[in-house]
Amino acid sequence: MMSDSSTSSSSSQRTSTHDRRPSTLADWSSYLRTLAQPIIGPLDVPEAFAQAQRKYLSLEVPLIIHTAKNESLQTPDVPTMLLESPHKYPDLYLWWGLIAPGNVANPLQVIDLTSDKSFVEQGLFTTIEVWTETELAALHALSLYAIAQPDNAALADRITRAIDWHLEFLQPDNATAHAWGVHSYLLRGSPEAIHFAETLVSNCQVMNAQPDELSAWTLINAANALIHVDSTQ
Repeated sequence: MMSDSSTSSSSSQRTSTHDRRPSTLADWSSYLRTLAQPIIGPLDVPEAFAQAQRKYLSLEVPLIIHTAKNESLQTPDVPTMLLESPHKYPDLYLWWGLIAPGNVANPLQVIDLTSDKSFVEQGLFTTIEVWTETELAALHALSLYAIAQPDNAALADRITRAIDWHLEFLQPDNATAHAWGVHSYLLRGSPEAIHFAETLVSNCQVMNAQPDELSAWTLINAANALIHVDSTQ
């Protein structure tokens, strides 16, 4: 039987752990960076970028460029398939618009600003996992546009409506274990949205007790977004 002192100690540890839960945007930014840094810190970023470029239509290419802010990384040409069929690859088109705005015409054309539902139609994809990840990657990019365009009320409202739709209809467990869009839910700020963000962060650590490399990049990117918003409030 556990002694009263042991019980008290365990209870104190649980309380202490709970008290350490991030509560402000700055806290969350620091927490996400702490999770990602052991994976990103040792990386040879130019080599990681070169590997990403060898993958077919990889989201890692614009993600790394947008996140690393490394002057040695040159933005490659926008894939021709994206320019020819932007609505077929909405998440990719949005991400390339962030890093190559002069070469991507009207990135927001791939979403319906008037809708109250998801950004991406599920019918475009064969599995719910692929659709969920595409939806969350699009959300992640769109929230970065909204942060950069604080006067774009239509975009901000559209993101809020999509997040609220996600909270009602989307299961974060449906996604592959990549932590796209975490900051978007934290900025929404409701208990349900924060729980959704926490689930995404937890899911990306399930396989190896730490984020995978792609998720580490998304977490650093999210941390950058949160600290930027925090500094402008």
